[in-house]
Amino acid sequence: MGFLEEVENLAKMGILENSSAKEAIGYRQGLEFLDSKRSLEDFGYFKEKFIVATRKYIKRQITWFKKEPEFKWVDLCLTSEEALIAEIVKAVL
Repeated sequence: MGFLEEVENLAKMGILENSSAKEAIGYRQGLEFLDSKRSLEDFGYFKEKFIVATRKYIKRQITWFKKEPEFKWVDLCLTSEEALIAEIVKAVL
């Protein structure tokens, strides 16, 4: 519930006047919830919309990273910390 309190406080401080801030993932959904009757059903709808928006953003980010030739995926379960550091140093130098 702390997040919704944050959104409510930001709304009081004028977030609605900042078009990019009020459209940010979570904040847009939070503002919609705060503008609703705030029922349990409304809260469930808020959570679902928040999750869907986050997943869509993740998908766009993955698509963007896949197109970046300099980007390299690393499986942290299969790569030791030392090997990862060595890869980073090699890539930077």
